[in-house]
Amino acid sequence: MFAVKNSSDELLVFYDAPKNASTTVKKLFIDHLKLSDKYDFYGEQYIDLDTGKRVDNLENSAEYKKQKGTPTNKDFHDFAKNTGFSSISHEVKCSKICVVRQPLDRFISCYNHLVLVNKEMEFTPDEILDQVAEGKQRSNHFLPQTEFLGTNPHYYDKIYNVKQLDILEKDLNVFFNERKKVMHYQTSGSSVEFPRELDKDFRDKVHEVYKSDYKAFGEYFK
Repeated sequence: MFAVKNSSDELLVFYDAPKNASTTVKKLFIDHLKLSDKYDFYGEQYIDLDTGKRVDNLENSAEYKKQKGTPTNKDFHDFAKNTGFSSISHEVKCSKICVVRQPLDRFISCYNHLVLVNKEMEFTPDEILDQVAEGKQRSNHFLPQTEFLGTNPHYYDKIYNVKQLDILEKDLNVFFNERKKVMHYQTSGSSVEFPRELDKDFRDKVHEVYKSDYKAFGEYFK
């Protein structure tokens, strides 16, 4: 979660959840706040905006991980860290927004990126779902969105899903009174095939493990 103000001193609070277009949204805020010279993208792959093709960024990514923490070398994610949900006092005048994602799509994206591409762990999709259910999964990327966004959708002034970033772009342009474009930085998860049949049993298991997400934000996943 992070808060920003515009030139009219209006306060906007964005609640961030990993794998919910987090990189793209942070980049948009960075551009609006005129901090683009202080941050760059160090993911393993990204989509070239001119050609639409996937480009390897492995060398820069590896170099960044060696130097992480130096003042002159910051990744978009360093702009704001993912934090557990905490509410803001009703006495604070602000607008609160977030981006949500269909849990099955989110899980597949996370699994492909962390397990198949980054090789940060060696588990099957079912094993990871079991770990999440038992509170034993160490990566916060697999945690339910409610861990970061809370369970009350009425807390927010506006909720977007990941397919509505164009609307978020327009709303932020109005808020900051300046036109900036969403830049779709995508990591490598979509470049590999998910190693599990998406049968009814698996879909039901995802629904059970992430039932808090479906209950809180189900109407926004469409």
